[in-house]
Amino acid sequence: MLAGAVEDELARAAGIGPGLITACPTPSELFDTVFQGRAAAGALTDISLRALLARHPRANLEVTPGFARTLGSKPARSVGGFAFRPADTDLREAFSAGLLALQASGKWLRIAAPFGVSATNLPPRDQRTADLCRSG
Repeated sequence: MLAGAVEDELARAAGIGPGLITACPTPSELFDTVFQGRAAAGALTDISLRALLARHPRANLEVTPGFARTLGSKPARSVGGFAFRPADTDLREAFSAGLLALQASGKWLRIAAPFGVSATNLPPRDQRTADLCRSG
């Protein structure tokens, strides 16, 4: 798995011992580690794995379907986001408005598709950042 990524915490929470986990510094090295048989599997986001596989179409590897996960007894949702300095509220609000307009028009998926993003990667329409922050 990618060194420092959330997948490390998830693997350990699932009972996988540290001796069975190989931390790789980059997604490309993770791909090579699995491809060369130094690890049985790699864990990254669906988007990242599909992008890696698209760059190596002859690799005899596959990306499994995504799955819902839990932390403890609570459902946990993996999410990505954009970061802004707290003082840059005007920039953040303009960015958010533009992103929402792109998503509503369907252009977001067309722009992001070459990077492995599909409709299955979109959050529910009613999902709000504040809700995610409260659930953490």
